[in-house]
Amino acid sequence: MEKNSRNIDKFIKQNMEIEKPSLEFTEKVMDQVLASESKKEKALASLIQKHTLNKPSLDFTSKVMISLPQNSPAFVYQPVIGKKAWYLILFSLLLIGVYVFFSADSTPTQTNIINAYITKFGSLFSFKMPYIFTSPLFALSIFALSSLLLLDYFIRNRRFS
Repeated sequence: MEKNSRNIDKFIKQNMEIEKPSLEFTEKVMDQVLASESKKEKALASLIQKHTLNKPSLDFTSKVMISLPQNSPAFVYQPVIGKKAWYLILFSLLLIGVYVFFSADSTPTQTNIINAYITKFGSLFSFKMPYIFTSPLFALSIFALSSLLLLDYFIRNRRFS
């Protein structure tokens, strides 16, 4: 068996020739590819022509708009705090301001009593803040950040112009 297999291998090696393509092989293959592509393109073009989209009539939009129900409720923006509430808040602040302005002529005894109450109340909730929260740089940074966020809000909502 081994001898037969060697003979077969030897026979194959002797009679085996490497195929050498002709000089025009690549050009012929590309011509066939281009021919098949052009057939596909023609078939696609004819298919598209058979199934073209119908153009709508000139009054298509008006017909569609008429067919929509007319009683559909439109969204109406209602603010969370109404105008009456804002007027009430403004009026309350104005009353407080008027009261403070006209009550400035108080006697020193009343002022001392109020100061004593404020001091007692303040001592109940007093605690020492870290220096970083009480520094002017921190306050300026918070102010700048708040201003930029407010500006960004108005620019995004186009209400700034």
